[in-house]
Amino acid sequence: MSDTRRVGCVFRYIAGDVYQTASDADSASLIRGRNRTGKFEHEPMPRTDLDPDALAYHRPVNEDRQAVYFR
Repeated sequence: MSDTRRVGCVFRYIAGDVYQTASDADSASLIRGRNRTGKFEHEPMPRTDLDPDALAYHRPVNEDRQAVYFR
């Protein structure tokens, strides 16, 4: 163990026809192919680090996900 700060990053790849059923709202970044089912809202790509528009989009999305994860 050290006192050095760490950064974590998680990538979850799923097929486009897989979706969650615990909430009507969900979003994703499309890596390949097309969103044929329309189950996911497309997450916008940030223009810069800490892009204010991306952060504003992320806040309610994160709250929705926490409501599903921690219910």
